[in-house]
Amino acid sequence: MKKARFLVLTLLTLLCVTPSLVLAGSATISWQANTEPDLKEYRVYYGTVSRHYGSPIPVGKLTSYTVGNLSDGVTYYFAVTAVDTADNESGYSQEVTKTIADSQLPTVAVTSPTSQPTYDTSQATLNLGGTAADNVGVTSVTWSNSRGGTGTASGTTSWSVSGIPLSSGANVIVVTARDQAGNQKSVGLTVTYTPPDTTAPASPVGVTVQ
Repeated sequence: MKKARFLVLTLLTLLCVTPSLVLAGSATISWQANTEPDLKEYRVYYGTVSRHYGSPIPVGKLTSYTVGNLSDGVTYYFAVTAVDTADNESGYSQEVTKTIADSQLPTVAVTSPTSQPTYDTSQATLNLGGTAADNVGVTSVTWSNSRGGTGTASGTTSWSVSGIPLSSGANVIVVTARDQAGNQKSVGLTVTYTPPDTTAPASPVGVTVQ
């Protein structure tokens, strides 16, 4: 028991996540070497809930280890133990955390009134609908019109916009999806609005009868 306590204290103040070595999707944990002659190995533990870890990773006598294949946008919890040649294992070290940066862009698509990049209409307003997706989660879908006007769609993974005002001629509607990390992706739809002809023709002139 005395040895186990000593191993814990040796790790307790020295476990850290090295910022310069942390990449998206990975985390490098480092600690000071234990000097006991019967040290067999260190074991790295990690999970997504504090003090609830999966199976340990034996790393031999290395004093740093990089854990890969971590999911974007997720916070991971790490701890290390020391094991001697008699297979006595210390308690967990101090716990450290790392949130993996979300670098994946969301996706967004317009599906109504068309899935094509252009659309012709004689209506003065436009209703749009579509979908969006993200590996962590879509937080908002917004729109803007090159001829004026902006707004926020109703919904996220399935979104809709009603009554976008159009100006005569080409209107470039840009729809943008954003995720929790601020990543964004946009798609454009060029809508050509041709107002209906509501002007009656001129009355006939020079009408005669015989």
